[in-house]
Amino acid sequence: MTMLTHGFAGWAAGVLAASVLGAPASAQAPLTAGDAIPPGYVAFGAAPPVGTAPGLKVQEFAPGAGKTYKVSMRPGDEIMSGMLRFAAARPMVQAQLAGVGGVRSAVLAWYDPKVRAFKRIEVNEKCEISGVTGTITTNAQGKPNVHLHLVLTRQDGSSVSGHLISAVVDPVLEVFVTDLGPGKDVNVP
Repeated sequence: MTMLTHGFAGWAAGVLAASVLGAPASAQAPLTAGDAIPPGYVAFGAAPPVGTAPGLKVQEFAPGAGKTYKVSMRPGDEIMSGMLRFAAARPMVQAQLAGVGGVRSAVLAWYDPKVRAFKRIEVNEKCEISGVTGTITTNAQGKPNVHLHLVLTRQDGSSVSGHLISAVVDPVLEVFVTDLGPGKDVNVP
């Protein structure tokens, strides 16, 4: 199994399958890297492409759980590579992310429940990042999982959004990461 099929991401896949498909998670499990994936799709849990992020810069704002980091990237940095590098250096059980910036190109994706894989959305133009949202979790083997979604605004004002596969920063990216610490179950009356 890949790192995304453990922990929170595995649970999220089950919820996605159950809620979107109206079926038990086990009945429509997402395709993974070991399955035959149709052209133009990406397997659920596929590792992001390895790139570089030499301009990565991190600032820490508060100690302990609830600590917030500002992760900044420069032109040419690959977003998923930089975020995975940050997540490996600062392990967190659960974190939430939000940010803005710009890209020169991106590959986003949309989860197709019929195919059970992510349909690639190629964006080959400079866009404003109107929003970055996501999570960082750690799987049972201690490996980080970075799950990001982007909303991109094109020059004509239209937008495209989806699950981030890869993107190249231009001119800058700023993502605020808040470490939530370990969660605990609570009763809801």
